[in-house]
Amino acid sequence: MTPPTSPHATPAGSTADWVRRDDAAILGWRHLPRVVFERGQGLRLWDVDGREYLDFVSGHISLLLGHNHPELREVLIEQSAKLWHHYKYFAATPVIEFAETLKAALPEGLDVVNFAAVGSEANEIALRVARGVTKAFDVVAVIGGLYGGTLTVEGLNSIGGPRKRHLGPLLNPARTSTILTPDCYRCPIGLKYPSCDIECVKASEELTERVSTGDVAAIITESILGAGGMIVPPPEWLPRLKAMAERLGALLILDEVQVAPFKTGRTWCFEHSGIVPDVLALGKGIGAGMAITAMATRQDLADRAREAEVGIPWAGTFAGEPLYAAVAKRSFEILLAGNYAHRAAERGEYLMSRLRDLQQRHEVIGDVRGRGLLHRCRDREGFDWPGSGQHDDASHPMECARGRSACRRIEQCSQNVSCPDHRAGGHRGGRGKAGAGH
Repeated sequence: MTPPTSPHATPAGSTADWVRRDDAAILGWRHLPRVVFERGQGLRLWDVDGREYLDFVSGHISLLLGHNHPELREVLIEQSAKLWHHYKYFAATPVIEFAETLKAALPEGLDVVNFAAVGSEANEIALRVARGVTKAFDVVAVIGGLYGGTLTVEGLNSIGGPRKRHLGPLLNPARTSTILTPDCYRCPIGLKYPSCDIECVKASEELTERVSTGDVAAIITESILGAGGMIVPPPEWLPRLKAMAERLGALLILDEVQVAPFKTGRTWCFEHSGIVPDVLALGKGIGAGMAITAMATRQDLADRAREAEVGIPWAGTFAGEPLYAAVAKRSFEILLAGNYAHRAAERGEYLMSRLRDLQQRHEVIGDVRGRGLLHRCRDREGFDWPGSGQHDDASHPMECARGRSACRRIEQCSQNVSCPDHRAGGHRGGRGKAGAGH
């Protein structure tokens, strides 16, 4: 006998049905409205009800060639027939080849790679190197930075919100955030660039000396602060920060998990500043959607960290999988051969000019900033939002123009750097959009 159907039952296979199953089985973050995707191609996604979307954030800021790229799919199939997982205390040919590809693209001084599975791990490996090399303890970070979600790097984050609430004490103490945000639009010490002479670095060094133990192993920052507001530091900031690190006897760690490669108009974002970090963390875009990230550093620093016995080199179960490395290597080769950094710079100029036009027409837009195809609009200081009082965008993309979602769409659109379907003149029409959160 067939059981009676509940009047509230959802059709099998519908979005409502999948959402119900998702809620029952998975503990995860979900945006509203709820969407369940089934397939993707290029810039487009389709949900289980057949609706089409434009993916303005490249998956999770990772798919620089879009979804289901034919050459990457071919490599995926080919490598899966050979080897996709191995014991990490032995080598595998695709992993060596991908490391060589990255090494060839990196400047002198970043010549050895330690693979990991996620960006948090890459930053934790970087911290091990810094502590091993310097024999120091403290790590100081930039206010407004985001370096991952594992408990160690969570102590370095300072983007606010509920992610750290009730977690204390964290493994890194609160004094870690001593580097003032290099935000020239809303300067933390009330000065104006360029007459300020980058006073924020001088103040940060004094603060670090006062509140740290004096034994500083590393300064860690993103080259462009992503989740903290897409803040592009003035050109003198990173060189001054590196000089500060040298005076403290610390290493400079740059986190480029979100901003590299190719997105900002150069292969690596730090190339805009003219400096090379001591340690570099990479992820997301280098992996083409595969779970592969990396820490890169100088060979002599790696050797000193190994001798210090701080767990360097580091290896985890899924750190540097052959399957992931093969796909990531091919993606990087396509991006490099296609001169995608130049394309990002060229299209970024167009995007910036159009955003500047919007700024002239909408009073709420106070600042437009970015580099290459990473851009963001920010609300004007002191602007009163009708019916809601002051709006503080310290943790969230500002929302302006045609409704509270317009500038979020601008920010999301700018994330997809290189997919061939992405044109300077705009996107072909779709019936929706997809976004990914951090």
